[in-house]
Parts: sequence; structure tokens; C-alpha cells
Amino acid sequence: MQGDGLQLGEIPLTYYLNVLRRRRNTVLIFAGILMVTVLVSSLLSTKYYVAVATIEINPQAPVFMEGLTEVVPTGAHGFNDQLYHYKKTQHWVIESRLVLTEAARRLEEVHGITEYHEGASAFATLNKGLSVSPLAETHLVRLVVEYVEPEQAALFANVVAETYMDVNMDRTLEASRLALKWLTEQQQLWRAKGFSSEKEVATYQKKHGLVVPDSTITAETLEKLQSEWSNVHAQRVSLAGRTDELVELSASSGGYLALADFLSATNQVLNTTLTQYQEKKQEKSSMKTTFREAHPEMQKVDLELNRLQDQIKGLVQSHVEGQEAAVKLLVAEEQGLGKSIEYATNAMAVQSVDMIDLRFLSTQADLDKEFYQNL
Repeated sequence: MQGDGLQLGEIPLTYYLNVLRRRRNTVLIFAGILMVTVLVSSLLSTKYYVAVATIEINPQAPVFMEGLTEVVPTGAHGFNDQLYHYKKTQHWVIESRLVLTEAARRLEEVHGITEYHEGASAFATLNKGLSVSPLAETHLVRLVVEYVEPEQAALFANVVAETYMDVNMDRTLEASRLALKWLTEQQQLWRAKGFSSEKEVATYQKKHGLVVPDSTITAETLEKLQSEWSNVHAQRVSLAGRTDELVELSASSGGYLALADFLSATNQVLNTTLTQYQEKKQEKSSMKTTFREAHPEMQKVDLELNRLQDQIKGLVQSHVEGQEAAVKLLVAEEQGLGKSIEYATNAMAVQSVDMIDLRFLSTQADLDKEFYQNL
């Protein structure tokens, strides 16, 4: 076996080439079958489309004095970790069951979509097709949705983004609602204690004959109540006037931008958003010399401008609603003081503890009724 220069067990490469030449038809047939199979499989497979919605996740430092914000020094230990954990948490919130369940409900009840690919539920479709990817070195996050219908894929992405923002806003406002509830309870508690204390003092003085008639203390109380009512009334009139101007301006065409510019001096979030909007408008103006309106880059800028406009409108509306709520609280306080003044005025004419009890109960009942109606 060594006469031809080959070792035992070795087969020359030419042998394989000769085999391939003899079996070339078989090889070509198998290769053709494989290519046809791949082509048919590709043609028959379900096509998926991708839609992308971009949102901004930008935590702001809390404002603790007017015109000032809490400052974190550059390179502060743990700040980058906190920012990373905050963004990571928001990514999980976007993909959470809470957000996807609410988005599925809106798709069915608001947009009337009840049938999905392969009979899946709305939640299962969103849970399978949604992915979250942050853009490097920015506060932007891309919500990517894959689906068989391009229009519905875009709708799904937008609905998930809107649902996340609404859920996040509700979570943020929950602390304010709880604080308002606590303040309301405390206001009722201390008003009741004030009336109770006055009644006890009057009863004790009347029983022991220690000082002068009740009218002396009532006159001092009445003067104090009238002073408080005047202050609250002036605050209410001033704030109501400013609030009416804000409401009228925000309702006018394009007025929200002027209002946003006015409010941005004291609202850091609004100031940042407005700055981004102006920069994006300048970017669009500069791009007009290069691209047409129908160009994808121009459409991308238009989408970003629309998103910033909606965000500015939401911030302005939140400020206006806060002003309106403050006016309602002042109205309730003014009405409560008015009832208290009426009670004190009537109390000056009576000397009987029984009448004090009656006036107290009647006034307190009226105050409670008015207070709850305003709330």
C-alpha cells in the first residue's frame, strides 16, 4: 500500500472530487430541493412589522424653595447608581402587568380592537411583542412592538406609551392626594376642637362667675375671625383672578405656549421641556433646506415636536388645575369663617350655655355641610 506514496488508510483528495463529479446530479438535486424549501418557507411565513414609540424618562430633583432646586455635586457617590436603578425600575414598570393590562383594556374599550393574531388575548399580544430598549447616553427609551399589521403595531406602541405615562402620573399624584386628605381631616379636627374649647370656657365662666359676660370673649373672637376672613377673602379674590386669566389663556389657540413660557421661570420641568421644544423647532427649520416635509427625518422631527407639545400642554394643565384646587380650598375656608363669624355675632346676644350649645351645633352642622359640598 506504499508503492503510490500513500500511507495506509489515506485517501487522496482527487478521490472525493471524482465522487462529486460522478454524483453531481444528485448533489445538485439535493441543493435545489433545499433552496426551494427555504424559499417556500420564507414566502409562507407570517410577516411581522415593527413600530417604535419614544418616551423620555427624566427624574427631576425636588423643589424645596422657590427658584431653587436641590443640587447634587458632580461625581457624588451613589448618584449614578440611583439614576440607573430609577431608569431600570421605569423599564420594568413599562413592561409590568399593571401597564399592559390597562393598555389592553384601552385597546378593547377605546379603540374597539377585540381580535388579535392567532386568537391571542390583548395582554398576551402586548406581552409577547413589546420590548424596551434605552438609547445610550440619553433619557430616551424606545418602546418596540412587533405585530403582523403595521397600523395596529403603531397603535399598540402609542397606547402602551400613553398608558405608562398616565399610570406614572397617577402614582406621582397619589402622594399629593393623600396629603390633601390628611390636611382636610386635620382642618375639620381642629375646627371642632376650637368650637369645643370656646364652649367649655364659656360654661366654666358662667358656672363660677369668674369674669365678665360672654360678650367680652366673643367680641375678641369675632374681631379675630373677621381679620382672618378679610385675609382669606383677599387671597381668594386675587388667586381667582389670576386663575381665570390662566384658564382663558390656556384655552386660546396657541396660548398654552405663552403660558408655558411665563410659568417656566418657576417650574424647572416645564423650563427644560420648553427648551427642548424650541431646540427641536430650530432643528426642523435648519433641516428644511435639506429635506422635504415627507422625508422620514422630517417626520421624525414632527413626531418629537408633537410629543413635546403634548407634554407642555399636560404640564400647563396640571398647573392650572392646581390653581383651581387652591381657589376651591380658599372658598371653603372663606365660607367656613363666614359661618364662624355668624355664630360669634349671634353668641354676643346670648348668655345661656344652652343657647351656646344650640348655636354651636347648628353652626357646626352648616360648616360640615358646606365643607363637604365644596370638597
